[in-house]
Amino acid sequence: MYAPASSIPASSIPASSIPASSIPASPVRTCVGCRRRDARDALARMVLAGSPPSPVPDVSRRAPGRGASLHPRRSCFERAVRSGGLDRALGGAVRTSLDALLASTAAQYEQCIQGLIAAAQRAGKLRAGIERVRKAIRAGEVQLLVVAGDAAGGGDELRAVAQRLGRRCIVHGTRQDLGRLLGREQVAMLAVLATGLASEIALASDRRALLTGSDGRGPEAPAGSAESA
Repeated sequence: MYAPASSIPASSIPASSIPASSIPASPVRTCVGCRRRDARDALARMVLAGSPPSPVPDVSRRAPGRGASLHPRRSCFERAVRSGGLDRALGGAVRTSLDALLASTAAQYEQCIQGLIAAAQRAGKLRAGIERVRKAIRAGEVQLLVVAGDAAGGGDELRAVAQRLGRRCIVHGTRQDLGRLLGREQVAMLAVLATGLASEIALASDRRALLTGSDGRGPEAPAGSAESA
């Protein structure tokens, strides 16, 4: 006797037996700078706003109306502006400044990072300060380290530990910047414990760095300091 198809759990059906055509593909868009197709989420979206209209970033992809997609890197922005590809994608000649567009897009990624850090704090998945971060590392909880650019040398040993454990570390803002996010005067280091939030913060940091030319990864930590944490 064969069991009716409706009684067979979906989990028991091998993935290889499902036709590829039945698996929804990720949305794809074309970068108006380099003209290469890529996953939608790998591209930044631009829309027209203001009077007279000018391109503005829509990193969250929530703004209505016609949009244009760009890889979040300076070279694609330059090509899109100089070739007129951005104008054509948005429906005609628009007033745009390359530097202003780069700055506003980087600023939106900065806002994303701040919002994600706030979300980690609300969820109880954030540790602030070198000592609390040290404890979280020892407990194996840390998914991402966020270090202030002007943090004292104490952050080097923790960066070394993070690298040894295969954890990502980014450099972001100053101690005052990180402190402001948490309602404190200064914070030298944060640890994000949630895997998903950590990945999103690191991705937004990478994209911001590509637009500004900065290196959000920070310097390599001294190799001999890992065991001291």
